[in-house]
Amino acid sequence: MALFLHIFLGSILVAFTVVVHSLCIVIMLRRIQVWVNEYPGKASLAQLVTIFSSTTLALLVLHAVYIWMWALCYLLLGEFSNLERALYFSSTTYSTLGYGDLTLTEEWQLLTGFEAVNGLMMFGISAAFLFAVFGMLYRKMTRDKYTPMW
Repeated sequence: MALFLHIFLGSILVAFTVVVHSLCIVIMLRRIQVWVNEYPGKASLAQLVTIFSSTTLALLVLHAVYIWMWALCYLLLGEFSNLERALYFSSTTYSTLGYGDLTLTEEWQLLTGFEAVNGLMMFGISAAFLFAVFGMLYRKMTRDKYTPMW
């Protein structure tokens, strides 16, 4: 029965990050589309750098929120005695670096895999989104007509 609880908890945390990440990406995408469509003509280098860097930083903040969420979960489960160790473990697991110097107890080890897969998925989605944003900005820079994705 405990196995199903661990799978359920890991699945809930992963689902939460997927929904939040998707929502934030849609919001960012719509804002970028509005900017691209409202300002005709070639964009300046400063505008392009501002859009791309602010998008990248927003995604980085989202990843930090997810790392904190996993770390707080580990604290609430009693897996770590302080926030620093929980954040360290969570950041190395989420990034799939996984040094192995800290581990969860055998009871909750399954969550490690959920967090690693979660980080891998979120980094992949973020990379794909940044690639799409770069494409939109490149078309804007070269004055090609932009066609919205939907």
